[in-house]
Amino acid sequence: MLQRLICAVVPCLLAACAHNPPLTFDAGLRHVVPRPYGLHSEPTDGTDRLGFAPLESSALPPGEREIRLEIDCGGCTPKYVFRIRTADHRAVGEAYLLEGHFAPDPGDTAGARQFREVEARNDSDRRVFRCGPWIRRGDGELEGCRIGAPINWHHVLRLLDQSGVLRAVVDTGYDPEPPGYRFIKPGGRDPVTGVDLLPIVQRPPCRDITGESLFIEMLDGIHYGTATFSCLDVHGPPGTEHDRARRLRDQLANLLPRPTWDN
Repeated sequence: MLQRLICAVVPCLLAACAHNPPLTFDAGLRHVVPRPYGLHSEPTDGTDRLGFAPLESSALPPGEREIRLEIDCGGCTPKYVFRIRTADHRAVGEAYLLEGHFAPDPGDTAGARQFREVEARNDSDRRVFRCGPWIRRGDGELEGCRIGAPINWHHVLRLLDQSGVLRAVVDTGYDPEPPGYRFIKPGGRDPVTGVDLLPIVQRPPCRDITGESLFIEMLDGIHYGTATFSCLDVHGPPGTEHDRARRLRDQLANLLPRPTWDN
């Protein structure tokens, strides 16, 4: 009886697997001519440093989608990168920790001491996040590792859907000014010298360089787009687009362990 049941069920399971093959990153990505993108829609710095295949010159089978999110804080670290692949109500994901890394100049004893402190902190964070080996590419100012702590990726997708931020992802890039950003004096041409004048703007008091930021990059089949929300620490009135992006950023960060130096 058991044998007949196995023989009846196994072909169905095989058929289901053939219809819904496991989702894997980079599998199914095919190269296309790089799409032009706007001034503020470049791929995120973190995904470049981690060596991912570029989405702006890729395409996926119909019905498949890849979303990349980077949580940034201007010139500070850590940064976090989320990578999600979806198809037919299935989802897989990866998360990465990015931290500052530098090498001291020869003979710089103070720099060498700071280097040892940073390395010790990064190694401690690697254990907290259950990270794999450090990934170092390019200029080496940032190093990353894949986070091994468990994440419910269907929950992440629900957070994305509820926030509505994916609707802001467009092929030309979307980069709204944060609340408090306004022109004090418009640009134009100096009537005396004839020189073109740049506008003078008043920027909100963001923490660090661009404050807390959320970068989004998405490839849906052949459709590619990005969105950038910066200065999220100045999030504006509740319910506004900037406030929703800030809430999503906080929710994503709260899914991860806290760095040892931030406990």
